[in-house]
Amino acid sequence: MEPVQPEHDDLRIVHHMDEGAYTVVAVPDHLAGLFLCDKESSQHPYDATAVPKRTIYGNYYAILFSMRTPSEHSAALTLLWAKENQKKWKIIGYEVLAP
Repeated sequence: MEPVQPEHDDLRIVHHMDEGAYTVVAVPDHLAGLFLCDKESSQHPYDATAVPKRTIYGNYYAILFSMRTPSEHSAALTLLWAKENQKKWKIIGYEVLAP
């Protein structure tokens, strides 16, 4: 596994011990819906049309990584996490970006 850099300026990188394997980003509330399957756009996956009045973080996090392969480009996987019932974190969406 190797980390993938986020493509949107509002996705904040969260530093952690395994940064060489995957990237963790804090996802603001106004972008969380864009990670869900029914909102996916392969041409502009993080194109937010509404500009928020205030950017709120802490409710969603995403993990981004790709698998190291002998080829030049490999598919990347993004997992969106949300807190369920204020107790535990759960994956609520994912996206596979193929080269």
